[in-house]
Formats: sequence, structure tokens, C-alpha cells
Amino acid sequence: MENDANTLKVIYIPGAFSGKDTFNHIRQNTILKFCEYEVFQYDITQTPLALILKHLVETIHKESNYHDVLLVGHSYGGMLARLVMIYNPDLALDVKGVITLSSPHSGFDPMTTNPATMFGQNVSSLNPTIYHAVGKWFGGKEVSFLNVVGDKGVNHLLMSNSDDNDTVVPVSSQVLKDKGVEELRFHLNHFEILLSDEVTDGIDEFLSRRMAPWFSSLGEPFYEGVRRYDYFR
Repeated sequence: MENDANTLKVIYIPGAFSGKDTFNHIRQNTILKFCEYEVFQYDITQTPLALILKHLVETIHKESNYHDVLLVGHSYGGMLARLVMIYNPDLALDVKGVITLSSPHSGFDPMTTNPATMFGQNVSSLNPTIYHAVGKWFGGKEVSFLNVVGDKGVNHLLMSNSDDNDTVVPVSSQVLKDKGVEELRFHLNHFEILLSDEVTDGIDEFLSRRMAPWFSSLGEPFYEGVRRYDYFR
């Protein structure tokens, strides 16, 4: 079956210790509810980073036989989404958009992980890769890229006991903003971002403006969203 350029399949990539329900609010309260979707599952405590990325590439290739693809990742999942594009630039032929939420794009604080565990090894191998690749992929003309940032509790370390933790996400995301990546910033913590109506409104605005061809076939539901954001003004 050939790729249908008029359809979009969403691949959701949860954070390191999150499950398949991570994106329920976003999926149900944006125009993404009209899209087919799949949740990419991985076990960061048992699977090496290279193998996780290999499985993600395979998932993208499988879905791109039938649809264009949108990647939506939270936290570590957002880093995986960007990293898979860095390693596989040819994926820009199939991946038409990337949305990352609360993702520390310049890496994690290694002091918060145990290097003797698989998670610690994955973080240790991911950090230099992200650091050295930081200037290599920012979306561009082929792939629309939105980075959603929460700046509440930014002084807390990742995996601290605080409900307000959001690592260094706002600081590390500045490098993307400097390169022209669209950013939405909210006074929300790492997980509140997933449940916020402000965030879903912002995602809808981005999709209506940057990815209109994939949603215009929805007819009235899509154009109601477009008018809501004065897209044609």
C-alpha cells in the first residue's frame, strides 16, 4: 500500500517511567483526536539506548508505509524523538512534525542517576550525543518542530522528590529557540504540562498553522479551530 499523504499517524513517545496513558489529555483535547495513533513503548531500565532508537526507527518506517508521521514526546521521549531525527535525517521524508514537551534537550543531570543501572548507562550515553548534536537538527522547512516548556520549579533536579521539579528544561531549550524552533512556555511543572488546557490550545494553534494540509480534510472541525486562532486574518 502506498503512503497516503493526506493522512497523519501520531506516534506518542512517553517519558522514561511513564505509561501508555501519558498523552490521554492531549490526544483527546486537540485536533489530534481525529488522527490514528500509536504509543511507542520502551523499557529504559532494561533496553540500551541504541536498541530503543532502532525500534523507534522501525516503528516510524512501518507507519510511513501508510501515513505521514507526527512524533509527540514527553521528557525523555522528546529527546528520543529529536535524537532519532539527528541520527536518521532521511526520516524527514516521512516525519512531518515533532512536538516535544518538558524535554531537557541538552541532556539530564548525571548526578541524578546510578551509572550501575541500565537507566544510568542510557543517560550517560545520551548526554554526550545530545550535547555534540545540539546544532544538527532543528526541524526546518521539511519538518515542523514545536517545543513546549514548563518553567515552574526550574531549580529542582530531575527525579527530586518535589512535585514542581522540571530539571533544566527551560535553560536547555534556549538553544532550540535560538535556532528558530517554535516554543510555547508555561508556568507549569514537568507533568502539569500534560494536563493543561493552555497547552492543548497552543498545540492546536501550531497544528492549524504549520500542519494545515493534514487536517483540512476534517472540514468543519478543522476550520473552526483555524478561525479560533485567526489564522486567515
